[in-house]
Amino acid sequence: MQSIASSGFLNTAQLTVSGQKLSSLLELPELKTVIAAQKIGNGRASQVPVLLSHSVLDDVIPYDQGRQLAKRWCAAGSSVYFDVTAGATHIGGYAAAIPQAFIFLERRFSNRSAVSNCWLYG
Repeated sequence: MQSIASSGFLNTAQLTVSGQKLSSLLELPELKTVIAAQKIGNGRASQVPVLLSHSVLDDVIPYDQGRQLAKRWCAAGSSVYFDVTAGATHIGGYAAAIPQAFIFLERRFSNRSAVSNCWLYG
């Protein structure tokens, strides 16, 4: 939390030797390939059931990124339950996801099959 207050709005050009913003550096062809390989769900699907929860009001990670991850994993054959919440902010989204997380884990630990809603994202 302290780092958010001290550097949350820092210009990333101040952090690079070249003085270029991080967004500019990420556009370099030699970095684009490396970054693409690190993208969660890019060419790799989960082999175990997944609960993926995302708030439409997330102020840190855009909602569409979570939805696209669910779609990629579903298309690759993973069992995904994509839980959409309206928890305000990133932390509020976490709090709003807790009830569904308990349901998901309870099913898994009681040896019941995971529920998937991939049919919504096909």
